[in-house]
Amino acid sequence: MSTPVRGDGGVEAYVAETLKKYQSAHEDLVRNGYACMATGLLSQPPHNGDDGRIIPSLQLTCERADFTTYVSSNKTTATFQSVGGQAPFTRPHTRWAWETFNGKRVKVKPSPQGPATEMPRTRYTKRNNPFPSLVIKHDPFVDWLWPSAMNFTFLPRKTISQLRSELQFVSARELGSGQTEAVLRTQQKQTIHQFKIVFSKAHNDMPIDVQITVPESNLPLASEILVRGRYEWKLQKGLWLPRRIEFAYTSFAGREVVFHEGDYYLAWKLGKEIPKHCFDFDAPDPIEPLATLFQLNYQDYSGKRVRETVESEWELPSELQAFAEPTQQE
Repeated sequence: MSTPVRGDGGVEAYVAETLKKYQSAHEDLVRNGYACMATGLLSQPPHNGDDGRIIPSLQLTCERADFTTYVSSNKTTATFQSVGGQAPFTRPHTRWAWETFNGKRVKVKPSPQGPATEMPRTRYTKRNNPFPSLVIKHDPFVDWLWPSAMNFTFLPRKTISQLRSELQFVSARELGSGQTEAVLRTQQKQTIHQFKIVFSKAHNDMPIDVQITVPESNLPLASEILVRGRYEWKLQKGLWLPRRIEFAYTSFAGREVVFHEGDYYLAWKLGKEIPKHCFDFDAPDPIEPLATLFQLNYQDYSGKRVRETVESEWELPSELQAFAEPTQQE
């Protein structure tokens, strides 16, 4: 049985201190520098008559102070038309893209075949940006606040400190086994986002479950919004870091509600474990140093023709290999 807890300062103060501690851990991580490899599966839900499928996905993030590189890679099944009257055949196809931010500049390369484009960061982040992003913006220390960000291509709109300052305590209860469930809300105009977070003392008060809903809004489909995240944690060099993130969320295509899912395992390199050249804004290909850092069998196909199969030999975690489509494991 769970025990209700009144917001009389005790548990409310605990929640506030936990959020503050989490923000501090994130700031320390970025100040010293980190690299993260997230490997897992993304769902591509059915839409407009297309069949849904599961796509193996790799995300690399390298961040330190005012430097950030995002790398995204998805293994899809590409169809090739054979010559000589033979039937079409399918092969796994790996698509890479990356973005590097340094101060006021950003460098973007949406495909191995295309050139890198450099531009002011202010231009890139505008809504009318002529270079649409193709890279997942993966910040594992923000994902638990909004888990579906694992699958978003736009830059995070809020920092941890901004969102933390907007969260208003509603209630909390003890679930037993050192777990506390807290309900918090943020309000923008006539829309309320409700966060239900379960903190675990066994993992230094880190969240193990986050659910986000919209209980009040002037938007017709807002009641269908759901974001859910579950987390596993590990202690590495004195820091508690997520080793697995499972997420699910709804999106909309007109009035159609579409459900997305993802399951990622994360590996980390911290501080001095990261070579300096990983933070080189002028690197011709930031994928190479990050792939070397995480011992990926990365292959550069930038000099080959677009029609050729591009297959980099990175593998899914063993826990997820059985769930990938057969054609994507060959």
